[in-house]
Amino acid sequence: MRQTDIKTIYLSSSELRLAIAGFVSRTNPELADTMTTYDSQIGLTEDGMVIRISEEIEAFNTTPEFVTNAEE
Repeated sequence: MRQTDIKTIYLSSSELRLAIAGFVSRTNPELADTMTTYDSQIGLTEDGMVIRISEEIEAFNTTPEFVTNAEE
């Protein structure tokens, strides 16, 4: 992380991924571990942040608490 002035902080993609994984680990440590293990893409939309993990996660395919777009 580098800071150029009081209002601007730049995070590298790996720093951002670790920060998000740290936040997610509070409620789902297994998902946070998956986020740090596999490559992912992070994007911002009008609705929020989208994180695409480039690995099939079998445990989450059978857990009803996780909803995909196809199930909505």
